[in-house]
Amino acid sequence: MLAKTTDANLVPLLRYRDQNSELTLVEGLDEYFHSMSNLLDLNQLQGSERDLFTNHDVAHVVFGCDISLRNEVMMDAWTVFGTDVGVIAYARYLSSPAAQNIFAQIGYLKGFWSAIKALPDVFRVIFRARRMKAKWPWSDHERYMQRSLGDIRRELGLRILP
Repeated sequence: MLAKTTDANLVPLLRYRDQNSELTLVEGLDEYFHSMSNLLDLNQLQGSERDLFTNHDVAHVVFGCDISLRNEVMMDAWTVFGTDVGVIAYARYLSSPAAQNIFAQIGYLKGFWSAIKALPDVFRVIFRARRMKAKWPWSDHERYMQRSLGDIRRELGLRILP
């Protein structure tokens, strides 16, 4: 499941995070869910909240992000600028009880400081998102499930960040 580790910090590099990954979106999601031990259990959510978190997890895989604070901040930028979700719908996700619980667990000050430190990455995400040929469909991704991530990224003109 794990492709290799970086020498600098021995963090595992996951295959879905490779720009030209041959994993299908389904396989990338499987790797994502199996490699992140502290993910929210989607089975504990219902209705629109479950849909929001599912779409967010799919976007994590498409945009090649893990769940570190740096990558979560980048995911917010990718979502606003690189998907068709819109700011209002994404604000609904951020204000959901489950998301607010996650923010409380992380700590608002720590989250704010992480966002400040990630600003250079956010600007890079905005730049790359504006250069995409098409935005990622936030909630209409079923047609992509059996396609390789590399192919999806080529179609979108998406260059992920390391």
